[in-house]
Amino acid sequence: MTQLERIPRTSRHVHWKEATAVDAGRQKTSVSRGPRAIVLAAVWFGLVAGLAELVVFAINREFLQRVVRDWLRTNRHAGWMIPAADLAIMAAIGLFFVSATRFFGRRVYPAAVGAFGALTALAPLLSAHRLHPVACLLLAGGVGARLVTINEARARRLQRVIHFSLPWLAILMVTYGTYEYNRVAGAERRALASLALAAPESPNVLLVVLDTVRADHMSAYGYDRQTTPRLDAIGQRGVQFDHAISTAPWTLPAHASLFTGRWHSELTANADRRLDPAFKPLAEFLRDHGYATAGFVGNTTNCNACYDFDRGFTRYEDFPEKMTVSLVETVNCSEIGRRLFQFAGLADRLKLDPDRVRKAAPAINRNLMSWLVQQEGRPFFAFVNYLDAHDPFILPEGVVPRYGPARRTAEQERVLRDWSHPGPAALPSEDAALVRDAYDDGIAYLDAQVGRLFDEMQVRGLLENTIVIVTADHGENLGEHDLYSHGRSLYQPEVRVPLLIFGPRSIPANRRLSATASLRDVPATVADLVGLGDSSPFPGRSLARHWQDQAAPEHTNDDPVLSEVFIRTTPGGEARLSPALRGPIRAVFLRGRKYIWYGDGTEEVFDLTVDPRETRNLAATTNLKGYREAIGITTATEPPLQWSQDDGVPQEDRAVSELGH
Repeated sequence: MTQLERIPRTSRHVHWKEATAVDAGRQKTSVSRGPRAIVLAAVWFGLVAGLAELVVFAINREFLQRVVRDWLRTNRHAGWMIPAADLAIMAAIGLFFVSATRFFGRRVYPAAVGAFGALTALAPLLSAHRLHPVACLLLAGGVGARLVTINEARARRLQRVIHFSLPWLAILMVTYGTYEYNRVAGAERRALASLALAAPESPNVLLVVLDTVRADHMSAYGYDRQTTPRLDAIGQRGVQFDHAISTAPWTLPAHASLFTGRWHSELTANADRRLDPAFKPLAEFLRDHGYATAGFVGNTTNCNACYDFDRGFTRYEDFPEKMTVSLVETVNCSEIGRRLFQFAGLADRLKLDPDRVRKAAPAINRNLMSWLVQQEGRPFFAFVNYLDAHDPFILPEGVVPRYGPARRTAEQERVLRDWSHPGPAALPSEDAALVRDAYDDGIAYLDAQVGRLFDEMQVRGLLENTIVIVTADHGENLGEHDLYSHGRSLYQPEVRVPLLIFGPRSIPANRRLSATASLRDVPATVADLVGLGDSSPFPGRSLARHWQDQAAPEHTNDDPVLSEVFIRTTPGGEARLSPALRGPIRAVFLRGRKYIWYGDGTEEVFDLTVDPRETRNLAATTNLKGYREAIGITTATEPPLQWSQDDGVPQEDRAVSELGH
């Protein structure tokens, strides 16, 4: 007799029902492994990954002074695009696993959870930019492997957490995403609405920076080629400084000084550091006094908003795609998505590589004019940076070169793309001539574009009450001292720049000044010319003193003018091609002479009045005490007091590529 037959017939039905209930309860509490469970897990892990990466992103951007080069191209809508991208990536992978259940059934679920967990760990690890990518993959892989092997009880707990928290996570992300989109999209409108009332009849200000244009290659400064006929005419409308000196021989620190009035050595802004929060930039000062402010930059790398150069601007445009809302931009905001684009070779094709994007002058002019015509009723401060004279000196398609061959061969274009990178100490003569012709072509093209901008502003009546300052951030070596490109030294080809000022009120016309002028004084000059000199926070003094003080000879200069470049490095083969790679360099201009101090103890003195090409070093026959005191040292081997070796100086492996901008 079986065990069931031994149970009384009246009890058999009750026993069967109890057994069925137990089996049903077990099935109810067991882990669901079907397509629905995979989809829910994909969405939940996607939201968690997006939240984790967003937290790391916010910490990096808000609390760390360090700038990572990968951030330069990050969309301004990244606050909601990052979680949206992680969700989309996880959902796409989830659909793959769902389709796999048709062939492998319930065995797919553990693998799916492991993959989701690995990606959820990988997203914030990659965002930290502190770990090697291989280490990130190993750590994330460990998390995924652990999830694949979790026991039944823990898997049930995970599913309960997913079912309970998923609606709240979704509500949180939708609410935050809506807020973040509106915050970014409406930022300029709110900033303009909150502007204070400007003083009556306040003049406008237009600051134009011709990136990489050295003064002695402009016909306005005596060059034998007519490269700048439009700027020559502009110079006659106002004041031209014949000896203007940049504070640094490359873009980023030069602009930091131009905005704050601080010397390079006073600032931490460098290849991997932001603009110092303690110093108020010119745009913020003018905005606080009722000015609408906007910046339009062609050098999207080293004038990037990631360096806080957008502080005080109601609108700031570097990469034009950074305000674009699209699927590609969204995916590219997440670390996983960005690296997937790079791995698939799509970054160049989709124009996602920050070093491959170049914004030409016509586009900048259009964007600037579109903004200017909207500023009726309030004064404006507009900053423009043009990159058209920067290497590789290749004109836009369809523009015929003015100098050299009308059509360049593929080999000539290769030379133009490669000439500024580390290479031989001297270019072959035919290549050197090609580079010089192409550089002059870039300046001539840029001159025509600046002229068109001023023509349109004149037609619209926007120049009548506008103070215009035209300058450059630095120059360019074209073989002088066997040097090429910039950021290499403090010789004149790199640091002597044009400086033209014209406009209403007290600015005289057709005036050339021989005083040595520093770009560090530009913010103080603007504050003075717009009538806000008494409240100016900027060090230095207004350059207007050189044309207002009729009693002072124009060739005298009562303030030392500095130029500096700091690159922390170790001696190596590249140092022979770039003095800056031997250590810090500081130059001071005093009474027509120029003193250069090198970190290795070398000193140079040049009399620029008789030796403008800096060919005769007079250090051995000159009393150097006064020059040393001007830069803060007592002996040639003592570092300047203001300079700190740890203040954001790029490493050698980045120095050449960074300074090429």
